[in-house]
Amino acid sequence: MICFKLILKRIGGGGSNFDCIFRYVEKNMKDNLPATLVILTDGYCDFPDEKVAKGIPVLWLINNKNVNPP
Repeated sequence: MICFKLILKRIGGGGSNFDCIFRYVEKNMKDNLPATLVILTDGYCDFPDEKVAKGIPVLWLINNKNVNPP
């Protein structure tokens, strides 16, 4: 049996901006769009307009109950 230990280190600390995700997809993946995007966040940010996702479903994983994404 093979076991893996994954250690994630958080970087940043506020001021989330999701525009860079959608710009990256538009610039680098337009010929092979992903089936979905999964975004982990605390949700304390401005959510982009739904049309910037270009029809790609976005799953928002939010670690609090105070925020409702679009």
